[in-house]
Amino acid sequence: MEVRQRRASPEATKDAPQADDTKKEMAMSGVQNQLVDFMEKVKPLAAQALVLLDKAFPYVEYGIKRAIYIYSISPQEIISAVFGLCLCFFGGTFVITIAAYEAWKSCGWETTKANLVELYHEYEEFRKVSEKDDQKDDDGDGIPDVQQIDAKTLVSRKAHLFIVSCKEPQKLSAAIAGLWTSWLA
Repeated sequence: MEVRQRRASPEATKDAPQADDTKKEMAMSGVQNQLVDFMEKVKPLAAQALVLLDKAFPYVEYGIKRAIYIYSISPQEIISAVFGLCLCFFGGTFVITIAAYEAWKSCGWETTKANLVELYHEYEEFRKVSEKDDQKDDDGDGIPDVQQIDAKTLVSRKAHLFIVSCKEPQKLSAAIAGLWTSWLA
């Protein structure tokens, strides 16, 4: 038995692209509305998280600098031994961990290192501009403006400051994309 497909009339074919476009627009507006609702719900949490990250970063930076210093003065055998000791205490999947580490070291480490350095330089520039902004008192009441605004406004202000202080956005974008690629590898 053969199934035949019915032909559409010329009038129906003329209206079909418009109907498809209308359906696509309705679907996109629904997705956009859901995204806007989600962003509104997440905004206070994101604002608090960014403020917390801004306060915690100097300590993280100090820890990273100390780790780099210790790594630079330690013999390579000690580092490998400490890594192996850590693997002993973290379950039976250490073979996969070693394989992933070696693959990342041979394929993605140089890219990751270069991208992290680029991101760090951009952060240093932003930090300098942000510290100057933290001291601003535009209304002249003796209290810095950043202490008088809510978290949402502070995040918006710092995001604008970051965008303005970014000297080479193409490099920043490439560094973020490179990090993502190397971590996926």
